[in-house]
Order: sequence, then C-alpha cells, then structure tokens
Amino acid sequence: MSYAILNAAEGGRVIAAGQIYGGTYDAYKRLFPTLGINVDVVDDVNDLDAVSRLIKEDTKAIFIETISNPLTVIADIEALADLAHANGLPLIVDNSLATPYLLDPIKHGADVVVYSATKALSGHGSVIGGLVVDAGKFNWSGSRHTHFKREILLFENKSFLETFPQFPFAARLRLTQVALLGAALSPFNAYLILQGIETLSERVKKQSESAWKIAEFLNEHPQVLWVSHPNLPDSKYKQLAAKYLPKGTGGIFSFGFNGDAAARNKFINALKLFSYHANLGDARSLIINSPRTTHAELTEEEQLRAGVLPETLRLSIGLESPDDLIADLLQAFAAV
Repeated sequence: MSYAILNAAEGGRVIAAGQIYGGTYDAYKRLFPTLGINVDVVDDVNDLDAVSRLIKEDTKAIFIETISNPLTVIADIEALADLAHANGLPLIVDNSLATPYLLDPIKHGADVVVYSATKALSGHGSVIGGLVVDAGKFNWSGSRHTHFKREILLFENKSFLETFPQFPFAARLRLTQVALLGAALSPFNAYLILQGIETLSERVKKQSESAWKIAEFLNEHPQVLWVSHPNLPDSKYKQLAAKYLPKGTGGIFSFGFNGDAAARNKFINALKLFSYHANLGDARSLIINSPRTTHAELTEEEQLRAGVLPETLRLSIGLESPDDLIADLLQAFAAV
C-alpha cells in the first residue's frame, strides 16, 4: 500500500477512506506527510459528493479498501473509478479482505490493486509480504503525474513513460520504491505465498460460508449489540455486496459486545477455539478487540469517526467447523 501511494502521489495529495485498517490510518498521519504526500480523509467513501469536494489541483490518487477492516464497508468501485477517471486520477484499492477469488477490482475500473499477502493469500499466518498489481490501463502522462515524465539517466535520459509505455507504474515502483527502499520479498516467503494461493478458493469459500452462519447466530444473541456483516438484511451495503461479491463477502466481520471492558476481556479469555491474534484470513479462527489493537494508533475521536466503537470485536473465521465455533462463542458468553 505504501509503495503504491508513494509511487502515484509523489509531491501531492491522496483522497483516502476513513473507515479503514488502523495501521493505514496511522500512515496517513505519521508517514506520508513526512514524505511530501498529504492525505485528505473522507468519512463515507461512497459519498461521491464528499469525495469530489476533496479533489484539488495537486490531488494524485484515490485510495480505498474494497471491503474495509474491521467494519466490512463495501466500496462502490465502479462509481469511484468513474469519478476518479473523470478527474484524471487513478483508483488504488486494497483488496486484501476480498482476495482475487471473491472480487477482481480491475474488472470494475480499479487501476492499481494492493494485497497484504500475509493475510488470506498465504492463509496460515506464517508470511510477511505484499503485492501490487498494475492494471496497465491508466494514462500516467496527464498533468497530475509529471513525475512519470522525468528523465532518468539510467534509461539514457528517457522517462518511465517512454521506456515502459505499457506498464510505467509497475516499472517505476519496482525500480524506485522497491529498489531504493527495500522490502523485497524473500524466496522462501514467495514460496509459501504461492503454496497458499493454490488453496485460496477452497479456503475463502468455506470461510465466507462459515462467517455468514456465525454472523446470523450473533445477530440474534442478547449479549450482542450489533453485527457488521454486509449480507445481513439491515446492512446498508447489502446491495453492493450482491453486485460485487456474489460468491461471498469473506471470513471477516465485527460485532459489538454488550458489556464493559472487563466483561469483554473475560469473554475473549474464555474462548478456546478462537485465538487472540491481530492477523486475519488465517486457517485458524481469530478474535481481536480492534480499538485496543488494530486501531490503537487512533485517538478516541478518530476511532469514533471511523466507526470503531469501544465495544467492537473483530472475528476472522478460519477452517474449523462453524458449529464448533458457535459452541465456543456460546460457552464464552456464558462465562461472562
């Protein structure tokens, strides 16, 4: 994600979703401004008028998650792509939660897609890695992206656009951000990711089905305040989920625990099958209290703005039997 934004938005601004992974939000505040990139946060990524109002002369990209972490907000990719392209901007999307099995954002207009390969692509919580996919369709020769026209001595004073006309974005990222900043993937990690991808469809299919069954169970439980799953009847993202994610919405969703901090901790500690771990997309089922972990970098005001309420618990459903996982949740509720 960082390399994609650094590559697209050098010396400019990015419009970015506010309901997003906490580490990404932290990068908005503490990393990108120190590197000459300012981030304009939009609270509702599907509010096209709000997004439009943030477009400035030096805006260089729009960045979203296709399914947000942890509240599973579904972005209207086609509408955002149309808006971005009408203003000479690329749409960069993080598709880590959906994975390529459930959703291909490029088919809906995305220009650059990023993945945390640590998550479902590898699938076992044993790898640190990431991927950047260049659709090869965006015109980087526009007035907003003059850094792609800069002459490079290595290329005999030709630009990335001239040297790599079919994929200037991918080439510049590989030969600038990766080459000069590092973070090259190790061969063994690459091997583990490739091994994981071989079973991606089977894992994500089961995880999606199990997550839906567990979400339905939690939605009726008296110790649950709310459930954020896009397939529930009262979800504002139900239609977008049907449009973009007909095969399922993945294994991650959140719910609000009805109790104070001590009761939440007691509930988490009582679980036997769920592991307390900040990863997601794992073969094992995981639980985390997002305000204290994945979004701990945010102030209370920023957490509320992002919709991450104090009672939020995020589940990442693994490959165990959903009935066993429901039984585990039941006994943990009873222990509080």
